[in-house]
Amino acid sequence: MINKVIWETIELLKIILPIMFISLIFSNIFFLLPQIKNLMNKIKYGGLMLAFLVHPIVGTSILANLYKKQILNEEKVVYLFLLSLIPKTFRRMLIILGPVAISTLGLMLGLTYITLKLLSTLIIIAIIFLIIKIINKNKIINNIEFKYDYEYSIKESIVRSLTIFLRISAILVPSIFIAMLLLELGFLEILNEVGEQFLVTFNLSPAGMMIIVAGTPSMIAGIGVAGSLIAKNVIDNYSALMLILIASLFNS
Repeated sequence: MINKVIWETIELLKIILPIMFISLIFSNIFFLLPQIKNLMNKIKYGGLMLAFLVHPIVGTSILANLYKKQILNEEKVVYLFLLSLIPKTFRRMLIILGPVAISTLGLMLGLTYITLKLLSTLIIIAIIFLIIKIINKNKIINNIEFKYDYEYSIKESIVRSLTIFLRISAILVPSIFIAMLLLELGFLEILNEVGEQFLVTFNLSPAGMMIIVAGTPSMIAGIGVAGSLIAKNVIDNYSALMLILIASLFNS
């Protein structure tokens, strides 16, 4: 039985891992293209937002430096930090969860998840800024310009991609293996018998419960489990997508 589970896991990972690695390299290199840098530097706060896209530590260190030089006061730092939620959200989705979702769930389902997740997050951020604008009618930020001029080589981008790939794989591979093993052991039938009342109360299937439980501490694990269930024809694409989105609410 173990051999069968290992073989099925390997077969699934042979599809997932190459796509994920290529996507990671592309997304990391994309933000370092000169055209992207020039475009972002023309947009108000674009240079600073690009810094957060490249890496949150880079953006945070720039904010801290501007604050130390008294170019920004505390209110402006808070405003720009809230504004940085937008590039940080895009970075998390496009560089980390995006490649995992597309490689594990397939192109269409993965893109649908990324789009819905980005839209929901941007709506929340827009509400936050609306509240700030209502509370503080005067502009917090005046004309502050920052040009992003950091240089990273293609080699550094590939090394960064490889590091992220290994970190994701350390979560994704065991998640898929455990999901496959539990399915082979008949865990869904056991879960259905033991937690029938709970599942009926919340209108959940045992497979749905697995995705939510796995996705609450780690969306990578949740997506990995969902991909395994889809591959085994235990759950359909639409249900998997809805359950992943539910899990992401608890994960947030």
